[in-house]
Amino acid sequence: MQALTFEIRLSEPLLAAQTQSGEPNSATSYPFIPGSVIRGALIRRYLRDHAANVAGSEMQTLFFNGTVCYLNAYPAYPLNRTRLLPKPLSWFVTKDKEENADASIQDFAIQAPGENENGSFKSPRGDFYWRGTATAQLGSPAMRTMVHNASSERSRKSVGLSQVYRYDTIDAGEIFAGAICSADASQLEKLQPLLAGIFHFGGSHTAGYGTVEICQASDPDGWTEYSPDPGAATDSQFVTLTCLSDVILRGKHGQADNDLAALVGASPSEVFHRMRLVGGFNRTWGLPLPQAWAIEMGSVFVFESTHRSVLEQLAARGIGERRAEGFGRVAVNLNLQTTLEQSKMPRRPIKPADSGELSPISRPLAETMAERKLQAQLERHLIARVNALTADGELKNLPSPAQLARVQLVARQAWQTGNLGLIAEHFRDLSKLSQRQWETARIGVLPLREWLEGQAQHPTEFDPDKFQVTVAGVSVSTQDVRAKMVARLLEGVLKQAVKTAKRQREGGRK
Repeated sequence: MQALTFEIRLSEPLLAAQTQSGEPNSATSYPFIPGSVIRGALIRRYLRDHAANVAGSEMQTLFFNGTVCYLNAYPAYPLNRTRLLPKPLSWFVTKDKEENADASIQDFAIQAPGENENGSFKSPRGDFYWRGTATAQLGSPAMRTMVHNASSERSRKSVGLSQVYRYDTIDAGEIFAGAICSADASQLEKLQPLLAGIFHFGGSHTAGYGTVEICQASDPDGWTEYSPDPGAATDSQFVTLTCLSDVILRGKHGQADNDLAALVGASPSEVFHRMRLVGGFNRTWGLPLPQAWAIEMGSVFVFESTHRSVLEQLAARGIGERRAEGFGRVAVNLNLQTTLEQSKMPRRPIKPADSGELSPISRPLAETMAERKLQAQLERHLIARVNALTADGELKNLPSPAQLARVQLVARQAWQTGNLGLIAEHFRDLSKLSQRQWETARIGVLPLREWLEGQAQHPTEFDPDKFQVTVAGVSVSTQDVRAKMVARLLEGVLKQAVKTAKRQREGGRK
């Protein structure tokens, strides 16, 4: 079996809602990313990049007929990013050590408890596990509860108009390991270019949920979804079948079923399982998919060893319905140890801030922050310079307010277009009478007209080397906005000059 493996990094909380979420106004996410969510996102990306027909043969082969299977993305092991697996439901610890990460795990599928011990065990904490050479480590992704208030009338919150609802989501920052498998390597080659960049998974995208980044897509040689227990002996008297994902089975009359006898040819001798309701959502239709009862992931079935070859064939291809969406994944002899030592799941190493480039999501954010910080600096400098240049006594012998207002309008046009050459063009087109009014005008010790044309041709007020901001290694400068900032400075000075000329003509009255 060939496979593509990849990482999914959550930039925002993810809401991949379970069908059974309890209260109607609330939703609870699965602690994993369903394969149907990944498949749906890749279908949208494929249709965006290709002029493809959904009913075409290539689309059917890649996404719908089961040739390619999109497995559930489970949490990545913090140290090596390998894909964790669902905790078998046959694993138990003593009741008083339920929350102890060092408690020994007993697998009741391998050895049943004594008659007097049956009520003194509980399932250990954690939804997924990683198996080392000597220990097993259990853990779950971090979850976040978000409370929202929806109103039938915008901006009004009151009894009868508002409803409070809650989302239990996978927290931002979590990393999941995904896999897409197929017997046809050429199909995976077509999908690999799609597995990069920003995607939107799950629901409530516009409310700040579901933005993820897919990266590090590769096709490792010899990939396997699981490794059988090394202690598994061919002469063992029993064999176990563990569900690595939810399994949807149908009976002979089409009803939901949890009986594997029809597939295996015999009923299991021991069963550790739960059922849950599964569904889905079709974003194109805008409607939920039909719901069905499924055998929950982690369920374990014990059979006699004579059925081992049949079970291995089932594990190779999967069982039940919707296998293209990651359902029906099973493992043979996942564990044959009576007791497993348990250790604490390590934390994910914190990546130093300067150890690499920014992600595709972080870079635009850093650019926006740097641009806003630079804009704030420029605004402060602009206000200070206009106030300094137009202080009392700095503007003298001004032309008429009408003449100043015309140049102010030209400066505003230069601001909007970024073309400072409009200033010089205006002065060249002035009549001789108008030009005489500008001859005696001063700003400080300089002729006002000379200062305006000089700043338009050779700006000195906004030096790109003086105004430069860096945020997280991303730098921006005034080079791109320099002309517009100079035009704003000239427009601000001329605006104050108009007011000063009016006061001078009115004898100093404000």
